[in-house]
Amino acid sequence: MLKRIAANYWLFLSTRTTIGFAVLNGFCWVGIFAFLSASPFVFLQYYGVRADHYGFYFALLAVTLVAGAATNKRLLRRHSGTRVLRWGCGVLILGGIAVVLVPMTPWSGPLTIMVAVMIYCFGQTLVMPNAVAAALEPLKHMAGTGSALLGIVQMLCGALGGYIVNALYDGTPRPMGVVILASGLACSAVYAALLRPRALKPAE
Repeated sequence: MLKRIAANYWLFLSTRTTIGFAVLNGFCWVGIFAFLSASPFVFLQYYGVRADHYGFYFALLAVTLVAGAATNKRLLRRHSGTRVLRWGCGVLILGGIAVVLVPMTPWSGPLTIMVAVMIYCFGQTLVMPNAVAAALEPLKHMAGTGSALLGIVQMLCGALGGYIVNALYDGTPRPMGVVILASGLACSAVYAALLRPRALKPAE
């Protein structure tokens, strides 16, 4: 039993497509955990949002996730998962740029910064489901083990995102925006450098 488990773990770690998509999926979580970790300080302290109104902003995030999931489903009827994923990476970067730039504008406020985060989260709904599906594709015979290892990777990456944004926090939304943008750029970098040349060529 232990030998079989070890063999499955090694197969997961040594399968180029699987580990690439797992890391890409994990970088998505860096951005969302950066938001989860920093948003109480950004909204309550920096923007002065009342504590009993803070939950309304999370409701907007939930609406975004539902809308993004529905959009992903519709896009997959006409396009491959990897193509939708690639578009999602672009949306992640767009959202990260918005989170960085909004606090520098005269329109800076809790609602505008939330809209910027919503753009990132919308991109996440286009990236993550397709990344998970692609990661597990070569491991159909061990989907349970593969899913568990994917969960470990994304939680470790999420924890890293939360740690970094808290370590950099300076009383402004800037660290949150920088980490979110960096996570979007990292997703695109993984796709371009590790996945696209070989693993995704047939889907282009």
